[in-house]
Amino acid sequence: MTANNKSPVFSTKTSRRVFPAVVEEHVTTKPLSILDASVARFAPCSAIWFFDAEPSVDAREPVLFQSLDLSFRQTLSKWSHWSSQLRWVVETDGLSTPHLGQPVITYGGDSTVGVDWTIVTCDTELESIVPSREARSTTDKVWMATNLPPELQAPSKLAFSNLADFEGLPDVAVQLTAFKCGGWSVHIKLAHCLSDAQSLVTFMHAWAAQSRKSESVLSQPVFDPETLDRHAGILDLEQPAPEIVANLRFLPMHRFDWWKTKAPGFPDWALASYAATMPAS
Repeated sequence: MTANNKSPVFSTKTSRRVFPAVVEEHVTTKPLSILDASVARFAPCSAIWFFDAEPSVDAREPVLFQSLDLSFRQTLSKWSHWSSQLRWVVETDGLSTPHLGQPVITYGGDSTVGVDWTIVTCDTELESIVPSREARSTTDKVWMATNLPPELQAPSKLAFSNLADFEGLPDVAVQLTAFKCGGWSVHIKLAHCLSDAQSLVTFMHAWAAQSRKSESVLSQPVFDPETLDRHAGILDLEQPAPEIVANLRFLPMHRFDWWKTKAPGFPDWALASYAATMPAS
């Protein structure tokens, strides 16, 4: 990275909600799996990709981000669940065995929430943020990303960011940042119960392939969260199965009681998110 004592200045050019190029007409409500529910409290799944300017690809030209906008929405058409309304289950969902604290998503028709899409410019060269292309291939093949400016990350609040707020909030947010040199970056973050790192990389491969008007080398998404619960044998359970509970109790685990809000040292700032899934009694 080049020496630069000046802090980069970031300016937001546009911020809007984008939707799949093709929105499903019918409304779909799907419960997420027990594993998805277990990571609802996790930080968002998030990553940043950096790109050097090329003779034919320059972030100073509006056509680049316009093209990425279109290819993103086309890709999102095959990942409709990423534009959903993430929320907690309610009785009116009509699920056969709704469980306390079970997350569900609703998408299609007017229920499609969309994705937050932000375009930002930076007044410095990309090389002042990350090592140059030559350095990355020689001296700085591994480098610390600890001091990356937080402005490179999409500022949007996501559904389940504190577990209590979700109505109308997106599950996914994207930020494109254009640098003075024509280089650019892509940041994407999404609610952890909808994606892990592998799912995110699969989506990025699909988006890249769509941008090139080619086919992704990775398989297309299979979104069937009930598969895990079905294999676990808990899909139609109205009460906990003693044999499953016994096996679970046998596994080693160290976990604090999240709902013991009167315990000494319980942080006041965490109460709002904990109360969202706390049993009534």
